[in-house]
Amino acid sequence: MVKRNMNMNRKKSWGKYILFLLFLLAAGGIFIFWGFSIRGILMKGISPLFRLSVYLGGYDAGSEEKERIRRVYEVRAEEYEKEIESLHRLLDMKARIKTKSQVAGILWYGKEFGREFLVADKGKDAGIEIGDIAADAEGFIIGTIREAGENFSKISVASNAGEVYEINFLPAEGKALARGFGARTFGIELIPSDFTVRRGDFILLRETGGHLFFLGEVVREEPSGGAALKQARAVLLADPSSVSHVLIVKVKPPL
Repeated sequence: MVKRNMNMNRKKSWGKYILFLLFLLAAGGIFIFWGFSIRGILMKGISPLFRLSVYLGGYDAGSEEKERIRRVYEVRAEEYEKEIESLHRLLDMKARIKTKSQVAGILWYGKEFGREFLVADKGKDAGIEIGDIAADAEGFIIGTIREAGENFSKISVASNAGEVYEINFLPAEGKALARGFGARTFGIELIPSDFTVRRGDFILLRETGGHLFFLGEVVREEPSGGAALKQARAVLLADPSSVSHVLIVKVKPPL
């Protein structure tokens, strides 16, 4: 009898606990519901007041963002126009030169230990080979293909240390050797001492399929000191970091 009463008391206790838990869950649900409802009501009430204050203040909350978007689109439109113009000029150049060439897009510009390089979107699958040259839409030499993968190629900028090109001068006719010094500069070597080199003279790549590809511009002549040969300094004409497309030409300048 005593045991039966104890069991009944335990059942009543568990029943109270369960009812208490159900009450807590119900109260929490109501609290959460009303919390969101009150937050929503407050937001609905405040929003018209905010809009009214904006209107009375004469300030368009979205005007600055709209102006920023407009400027971004204007810049992009200008960039697209320049790219289209550049592509047209490269295609015209491709049609004029006598050797095999093709237009490639630039995927990346970067530097490695002070050496500049670009990665183009065409490689062996498009017939690109190590030793081909790359030029921009102005006809300025960007550099030489030094690595060719299946669907990409790596262009070493012409003024990198170790790059060497046989060149001609313009307007005066003369031959010499341009050696990359880095930092977009060249040392011009093997110039006859009796040959006149002037600041502002251009240096051009030799043997380029009948087209004039400009490599650099002379900035100064070095004194010969009575030797049979003299030197000069020149700077790269192209800006490799700004090009989006190049013309890759089947020319292998001697190294």
